[in-house]
Amino acid sequence: TCTVRDAYGCDTTFTVYLKNIPSIRLQAIAGDGSACLGNVAVLPLLANNFSHVSSFDSRLKYNKNLVTCQNYLNANPALTDSIRVDLFPTLGELSITWTGKNPVNLPDNATLLELSFASLNTGQDSLKWDISPGICTFLDSLGNSIAPEFKQGQVRVYSLPQGSIQAP
Repeated sequence: TCTVRDAYGCDTTFTVYLKNIPSIRLQAIAGDGSACLGNVAVLPLLANNFSHVSSFDSRLKYNKNLVTCQNYLNANPALTDSIRVDLFPTLGELSITWTGKNPVNLPDNATLLELSFASLNTGQDSLKWDISPGICTFLDSLGNSIAPEFKQGQVRVYSLPQGSIQAP
């Protein structure tokens, strides 16, 4: 409720309703990772402007011929209460969901979790957020959608070095 009074003592009162408070766009960042063939590549999922987030659902896609997601590591302590990662190796996809007991604020470049990938073939591909409508959603403490900006990461699998010995 707002009251406006002028220099003569006249005033008026009115009510302002805010349906949605605009916020700074949350950035969901898939970091880069690499490994030699036969080793594990670890890619971090990072966030900027992660403010008053109460839940999120996300899906990421990767090249199933190059790597396969094995698990997640080092979940952010603020998210460990209910983080869930579901793997779909035959599709080359994974789903990450979290619903907190309380809204969470994280500093910029905070790691949400790290994903562990087994290398299957040499090459390079992207770890991509599924940006189809309604697939990756972030909600604030009032249940309003937070507009995310997605940045994809790179997965690199290097071939093993070849050694050769020349005759003396």
